[in-house]
Amino acid sequence: RLASGQAGVPIGPELVPTLFRVCRHSMRAARFDPPPFLGNMTYLRCLEQQSFGITSGVGHLAAPFWEDACLGRFELIDVPGNHFSVIEPPHVHTVTAHLLEALRKNS
Repeated sequence: RLASGQAGVPIGPELVPTLFRVCRHSMRAARFDPPPFLGNMTYLRCLEQQSFGITSGVGHLAAPFWEDACLGRFELIDVPGNHFSVIEPPHVHTVTAHLLEALRKNS
């Protein structure tokens, strides 16, 4: 019930073990220390913050993390939506347009 309330969507008890494994994997991945990136980087940041899950309350740390790793031009673009809705209509169309523009600039 707590997970459903925080997520705003129904989460049945059968999903709890899977959610735990995803959370554990994400925590392990958070220890990733990338080598410097030698190219340009376009970073799309969701305007809506996560209210639950592993990234709840820490989403603002991701852009500075990747900006520090980037040795080329770092472009930060805010896009509508959150971690999940950004890949669904109508937001996915905005994301696609920004990605296409980044590809055109860097080709």
